[in-house]
Amino acid sequence: MNDETGLPPLAVTLSREELLAVLNVLRSPTIPGLDSEPSGELTPEQEAFAIVVARRALLARGLAQLRADGEFLVQRGLLAAVGACAYAQDSILVYTWPAGAQAPQRLFGSIRGDDVVLHTRLAEVLHCFTLLKSKAELMAHVLAFCEFDAAPPAVPFDFTVPRQDFADARQHAGAGNTAAATELLVRDGAPEAAAAGLVAVWANAPRVSVLQTVTQLSNQAARAREFTLVQGGQAAWWAALVPGEEATAPVRVKTVSGAEIQALLTGANA
Repeated sequence: MNDETGLPPLAVTLSREELLAVLNVLRSPTIPGLDSEPSGELTPEQEAFAIVVARRALLARGLAQLRADGEFLVQRGLLAAVGACAYAQDSILVYTWPAGAQAPQRLFGSIRGDDVVLHTRLAEVLHCFTLLKSKAELMAHVLAFCEFDAAPPAVPFDFTVPRQDFADARQHAGAGNTAAATELLVRDGAPEAAAAGLVAVWANAPRVSVLQTVTQLSNQAARAREFTLVQGGQAAWWAALVPGEEATAPVRVKTVSGAEIQALLTGANA
């Protein structure tokens, strides 16, 4: 059983069409991670037929049933999992680039009440939904997805640099000009050891992850936060725009531990 919801454990993979059929029951057009039809845009008639076929597939798999009066009922756990993604109170979106990768891998976490859901994509049109036991389990999946294995920083660093200088320093480091990158950061006030450590990570095919959190507020607005995680060797660096100064915001850069990442994702260190 799911410790917080009382629902039985669930891990199910849906085709894109099956997911649309469940969303149709939920009266939601989409969820994070649901992309456009890869074969091209469908007509309304084609979309309607695809949902009819997908409903039959869900019935055949035992994930739905048809009542005598014709009402289509989706299995409770599956409906809760997809519903949490469609109407999440808190969402975590993770885009990670393994060392040297050009395209990101993606993971989505959703929380609604006591329902905690992990949504991953096994292929372009295959979506896996897992009902988790707790938020802590979701955080563990996020760290594992980012391949986070850095030790807590022996000497923590925390500094800010102008946005353009941050981008220029990263470009210099990626091109192998580590001296220019380090000099630029130091000129902006970064401690020399911190600048050298960050540049060394940049220069050696780092693992890069972009993590976004979205929280629905009581007034129907949403609060979004984003930060970048850069890892190399046993070092991990967190970077984010300084809030409240979006137009000209400098970048805050700091060494980070796994516990700090979890706190940032849950809002405990906002």
